[in-house]
Amino acid sequence: MKSFLYSLTLIFAMPIMAQNASDNTPEADENVRQMAEKMTTLMREPSKAERKAMELLAEWSQQLTDYLLKHDQPYAQAIGLNQTHTTVHGHPDQDDEDKLTRVRQNYADHINRLVNNETLNIETFQILLPLCFKKELDGFCNRQALLDKQIKLYPNDLSVYTKPLEIAIQNNDNELIKNLMNVMSGTRQMTHVDYLLPEFIDLIKDYIKTNPIPQNALLREKNDLIATTDFTEQDSTLLDEKLPETQVYIMLIGMQMALPMPPIKPVKDVCQNNPEFSAECLYIAKTLIHHSNTVLTQAMGHIINMAVYDLNKQKDMLVASQANHDRFKEYYQCLSNSYSVNNDFVADFFDKNYSEMWLTAENELTRISKIATYLFKKRQAEGADKLIDPDTCQTQ
Repeated sequence: MKSFLYSLTLIFAMPIMAQNASDNTPEADENVRQMAEKMTTLMREPSKAERKAMELLAEWSQQLTDYLLKHDQPYAQAIGLNQTHTTVHGHPDQDDEDKLTRVRQNYADHINRLVNNETLNIETFQILLPLCFKKELDGFCNRQALLDKQIKLYPNDLSVYTKPLEIAIQNNDNELIKNLMNVMSGTRQMTHVDYLLPEFIDLIKDYIKTNPIPQNALLREKNDLIATTDFTEQDSTLLDEKLPETQVYIMLIGMQMALPMPPIKPVKDVCQNNPEFSAECLYIAKTLIHHSNTVLTQAMGHIINMAVYDLNKQKDMLVASQANHDRFKEYYQCLSNSYSVNNDFVADFFDKNYSEMWLTAENELTRISKIATYLFKKRQAEGADKLIDPDTCQTQ
């Protein structure tokens, strides 16, 4: 089991690495070098004591997963299934084939039972869909029932049609593609579930109150922090006291990062290559840009717009849509740069308010903007310099 700090480092390093990928300055090179050193340290061979601690933490984590799989809340069960999806992979050359078949059948049966729930929310559907369509579950999972149910319950959400479109493209079913594009052009929103439901977060916190992470299970995490972070002596004294609560947030953020995304690329592929769907594609793009909730889906809307205008040789509209895309991209990059530069890993590591902000179920750009503003004001109050004010980011 990987260190929680390993996961957190990856999460918060992403904006910095993305920025540095196109920046060849000496400072960028030094940042990449330091990140590589830190990752090497985090992936070191554990000591005997650390190995025991990691085993204890893995045991505690498995107990939590078992709790989720048996919970009355379908969404909690779906998260549990997402946490255990590697169990269906198996190693046919090592495992008993009959046993592996039973594992896959039981896993698929769990999904099939959930799909029968008439009140399943769209957040649960988006977790179950890629799990059900795993190659290992061919012939086990009732995929058609899942697709039919989510369309029945959420006919106005673009996300429920992207998988059927992908299947239609794979099967060269032009009539179905035409029908789906027509329906999708009339949808009202696009939900990309990149957040955990608030009631699930409360469920986890309540569970941990009565089933706390054992203090001696966090030795590896404590050693990772000491080895890779400039903790002062005063900061170090907080580790034993604060680390268990902080691990809860790291675990929740890790679960959030592991959420799957709906297949949007098929929509882009159709719109880039089929001028007969230009009108439908422009409606879909409008929905993605103005009525979706993540950077990825909004960016895809801009890309589809540009593809349609390019395909139809509408140069003026192409230039305008390219400008809109560039403003959107620059705004997102500016916000990301702001919270990356203004973040102080040590000072923010035990900040509960900061951790909570990553878990808000709201538009991703709104979430990032609030995080950037919070860190700017916090660093400003501390008297830090060379800060980036997110208010200077040009709004889209």
